[in-house]
Amino acid sequence: MITYQIVQSNDYKKVLKLKNYCFRPAYEGKRLEDFMHWVNVSTIQGAFDQEELVSQLIILSLQMTVFGVPYDMGGIGFVSTYPEYRNAGIMKQVLLRSLETMRERGQLLSV
Repeated sequence: MITYQIVQSNDYKKVLKLKNYCFRPAYEGKRLEDFMHWVNVSTIQGAFDQEELVSQLIILSLQMTVFGVPYDMGGIGFVSTYPEYRNAGIMKQVLLRSLETMRERGQLLSV
């Protein structure tokens, strides 16, 4: 059974594993440091099959100015799902939950 939740910091190795599978080549050095910085300061919405993280996206807390007015926004990135879990509506649920989280936080825009 698939469960949906915010990924906790003790699961960040699973986040990196899924990212590296879906976005090649695997990050090393400075790129890995930069990625882990964003992981640590962002919210990660995930889908779990038992203990395995099978789908994720990262919500970057940013600001965007539109016609001179600043807005809090959620930048969505690193949308990832293992192939055996694709086409089952899992990412749709991850995205819907992410939009709910962003609305609760006042992040009215997303890019």
